[in-house]
Amino acid sequence: MSLFARLLGSLHRAPDRETLYEIFQRNTGKDLHKWHHYFDVYERFLSPLRAKPVTLLEIGMWRGGSLRMWRDYFGSAARIYGMDVDPGCVAYAPDGVRVFIGDQADRGFLRSVKEELGEIDVVIDDGGHTMAQQITTFEELYPVTKQLFLVEDTHTSFWPRYLDMGPVTFVDFAKGKVDALYEWHRDPESFKRHGIPPGERESPDAVSEFCATTRGMHFYDSMVVFEKGENPPRWYETR
Repeated sequence: MSLFARLLGSLHRAPDRETLYEIFQRNTGKDLHKWHHYFDVYERFLSPLRAKPVTLLEIGMWRGGSLRMWRDYFGSAARIYGMDVDPGCVAYAPDGVRVFIGDQADRGFLRSVKEELGEIDVVIDDGGHTMAQQITTFEELYPVTKQLFLVEDTHTSFWPRYLDMGPVTFVDFAKGKVDALYEWHRDPESFKRHGIPPGERESPDAVSEFCATTRGMHFYDSMVVFEKGENPPRWYETR
């Protein structure tokens, strides 16, 4: 076993439970590839969801290896779905895994997926990596995401062949979302009310849906992770 695998195991291993990297290592089908530095990010955010009845959608399934990896990692209680633009991918779907075929830049297609799935616990975008695909997918699927939205290979924001929205990149789009996380405090006047419990204020604070439903954002080399969850009004106490 490599030093990398041993380090991951010592950091994240539960008793008698394989790490994601160990599951990856025993895949011999040459149908699965992942950057090594992604595994630590996966373990940090996904390990609390193991053996739970989560719904996971992975966009970009290639020949199905990653879907099998997620099935082994999360266990039989999870509902695993794939999405790809290539109809031939259906042949590689593991047993019990539903695959949606369509372009992730097509809002109508994404809305039909939402209609069928309803809420989704985890979305992993490893699809076509163009700016239109990444941004459109986020705008359509983030509102129905319950826990985590991971966008992989965001280095394509710096590669000209993927820049199909002119100067607009996904990295810049995500930076704008950082600004939205500060909405509770961006208005200096609102700070005067933060010493009053939210339920006792004369009028509620107004923030965007993104701010109200996002607990945090995490930037890594080539990956952005959005933590979904209630982000309630701020207030402080003086004692």
